[in-house]
Amino acid sequence: MVPQVRLDTVQIWVDSKLSFESALPREVTDCGGNALLLGDDDFPVLGEMTFYPHALEAGVLQEIMYAGFTLEALAEGRAPYNPTQELADTILTRTDEDFEYAKGERHHAAVAMQVESSVSRNTVELTVNPPTVTTDPTINVAKKAACPQIPCFGNDTSCRIIDDWTGAIETDTVNNKKFFNLVPPAARPAGLGSRARIFVDHTQPHEFLRYGSPEWPSFCGNSATFSMWLETDTVHGGALLSRYSVPDSHNVSNLEYALYADSDALVVKGSRAESSHVAPDSLLEYGQPLEKMKYGMQRHVAFVFDNATDTTKTYLDGSLLGTTTHPKGTINKLDCNLDQDTAYTGLGHLAPGVWGLKGAVQDCDSQSHRIGATIKNKNKNKNKKF
Repeated sequence: MVPQVRLDTVQIWVDSKLSFESALPREVTDCGGNALLLGDDDFPVLGEMTFYPHALEAGVLQEIMYAGFTLEALAEGRAPYNPTQELADTILTRTDEDFEYAKGERHHAAVAMQVESSVSRNTVELTVNPPTVTTDPTINVAKKAACPQIPCFGNDTSCRIIDDWTGAIETDTVNNKKFFNLVPPAARPAGLGSRARIFVDHTQPHEFLRYGSPEWPSFCGNSATFSMWLETDTVHGGALLSRYSVPDSHNVSNLEYALYADSDALVVKGSRAESSHVAPDSLLEYGQPLEKMKYGMQRHVAFVFDNATDTTKTYLDGSLLGTTTHPKGTINKLDCNLDQDTAYTGLGHLAPGVWGLKGAVQDCDSQSHRIGATIKNKNKNKNKKF
C-alpha cells in the first residue's frame, strides 16, 4: 500500500492501482519541524517503510510492488524487501491454495463426467450399428510335425515352412517374363487366386514363416528383381525377406542379405550386398511412407540386383529411389551356397523373429533374369497389391 499526499489531494494506491482519492481542505504548505511521525497507538505493526519526497507515477508504483523499491534504487545497490513469513500468513496461503486446488478438482471432475458420458453414448451407438471392418484371409502355411531347431530361435523355432512351389511359376503380362509368386498356391487359403490379398503376421513366436532353403528358387549366378505391394501397420517398417547361411545362437555375422523396408528407406542388409536408399524430402513432408499404413494404403517397392553391372537399385511406387554399385562379382554370388538344411530363409522377419511385418501380402514376386526395363507399372496393374 502506498499513501501519497500531493499539494491539494491525498491518494491511496494498492498493488499499483489507485483505490482512494480525496481533495484536501487546503493546500499542504505549512510542514514544520524536521520529524516525520508514522503510525498511532492502535495502528498494526508496519513492515519496512520508504519515504519519497515527490509524487510517484503508476509505472514506478508497479516497480515498487514487484521489487519492493524502484528499479533505479535496486540498480544503485538497494536489496529487495523480503518480509518475515508469519504462521498466520502461511496458513492463509495454504488455505487459498487448497481452495484453488479443490475448485480445479471440481472442474476436472465435471469434464471427466462429460467425456465419460460422451464415450458411453458412442459405445451404445457402436453396439447398435457396429462399423464394417475389412479383413483379409490369413496365409495358410501348414505346421510340420517336426523340423530341425534353429539355434538362434531355440524353443521358438517355427515349423511353418513354405517348401511346395507347385504352380508358383507365372507369367507377367507386362513384360512377358516368368516369375515366382512368393506366396505359392500351397500357402494360400482355399479358393484364392494368385492376386488375392492375404494377411500375414510375423510378430508371434512359433509362427514365424520361412521358406525351405533347399527348395528356394535361387538366382545364384543371375540377376533378379523382387517386386511387391507393401502394406504394414508396424512401426519402423520391417524385413521382407532374409537369408542366413547358418543362423547360430548369437546371430552376429551370418546374415547374408535381407530385403528391408525401413520407415523412410529401402535397405539391403547383410554382408553380401549392403545398400540404403532414403526417400526424398518431398515425400517425407507428409510423414514416413513405409510405417503404420492404414488398410488399403499400399506402396509398391522393388529391389533390382543386376549381375552385369554389379548394382542394386530400389524403386518406390515405380520411381528410382537409389543405386548402389558393388565390387565386381557381388551380385553373381549373392544368392549362392544357401541351399543347405542349416541355412535359414525368413519371410517377413529377421532372425530370431525381429522387425517383422504385419499386413496384407499381394503380388509378391521374384524374377530371375538379365535385368532390363522390368519394373511393373502401377497404373497398368491397378489390381496388383501387396
